[in-house]
Amino acid sequence: MEQVETRELVDSYLKAFESQDVEGCLGFFDSDARVEWMMGTYSGRESIEEWHRDRFAAGLKILKVNGVNVQDSVVTLDVTVTSKRLSAWRMPSLGGRVTVELENGKIHRTKFAAKSINPQQNWS
Repeated sequence: MEQVETRELVDSYLKAFESQDVEGCLGFFDSDARVEWMMGTYSGRESIEEWHRDRFAAGLKILKVNGVNVQDSVVTLDVTVTSKRLSAWRMPSLGGRVTVELENGKIHRTKFAAKSINPQQNWS
């Protein structure tokens, strides 16, 4: 897969995510895909569907994509996210790195890792 196609696939997934289109999002994943999110791993279509529904219910939004790197079939994005859950913890946003691995034109694995944070940063 060429870099342009890889980037376009990930950009299309991000648009479906922004629209909270669960079925649209699921269409980007292969049948053996997994999502690694913070301390949990979601494998297979049902589990990844549940992950999307939970994130949308929590109001997860990508506020900003700070950088994108495409290396063969791996896309790395530095992002800033927000959600109702983060706000409840008095954190208006959280920076992180998303790594997306593609196989045969589908997402095979995606991983979100939060950047180091100071837990007292937003406490008053």
